[in-house]
Amino acid sequence: MKKGRSQSKARIKAFTLVEILIAMAIAVLVGAMAAGFTLMSSKSALRITNQSELNGSASNMVSLLVKRVRSARMSTVSKDGYTLTLVYDDYGYQDTDGDGNFFNDSDHIEVFQFSDGDGTVTTVEDNTITYRRTGKTPFSKVALTDVQQIGNTPIFKINAGNHRQIDVTFETSKITNHGQRQRIEMITSAFRLN
Repeated sequence: MKKGRSQSKARIKAFTLVEILIAMAIAVLVGAMAAGFTLMSSKSALRITNQSELNGSASNMVSLLVKRVRSARMSTVSKDGYTLTLVYDDYGYQDTDGDGNFFNDSDHIEVFQFSDGDGTVTTVEDNTITYRRTGKTPFSKVALTDVQQIGNTPIFKINAGNHRQIDVTFETSKITNHGQRQRIEMITSAFRLN
C-alpha cells in the first residue's frame, strides 16, 4: 500500500502537457513584449540623439552668426536673402583708409551664404550655409548642412524697422536610420552694436 501512495503523489506533482504549453506561451508572450519595449526604447534614444545633434549644430551656427553680427560695422543682405555680408573695422585706433575717420574702415569682410547644390532649394540634403572671412587670415568653412528656407521667408533679412537688426530664419533636418525626418526651425534676430 505504501507503494501505491508514493506513486500517486508523483503523479500529482507532475505537469500536464497542456500546462507546459500554456506556461511556454506565456513566457514567449512576456519575452516578445520585453523585446518590443527594448526595440522601441532604442529607437526613441536614437531619435533623441539625432534631435540633440541637430539642435547642437544649428545652435552653434546661430551663435557664431550672432556673435559676428554684433561686432560688425556694417551689414548687407542680398536681394534673394541667401547672403549676409558683414564689414569690420579691425583697427578702430587707426585710419586705414585715410579719410580722417578712425571708425569707418573696412579692414575685412565676413560672409554667411546659403548655397544649394542642385539648383532646387526644396531638396535639403545638398543645401548648406557657409562662413567665409577675408583679410589677413582668410578662412572658409561649412557652418551648417541640410538647410532649407521656411516657406518663402528669406534666410537672412535686414529688419525694416531697425537697420541694425538681422533676422535669421531657416530649417534644418536630418533623415534617421529608420527613414523618418527630424526637423528644427531656427528663427532669431541678431543686432549690430556698431
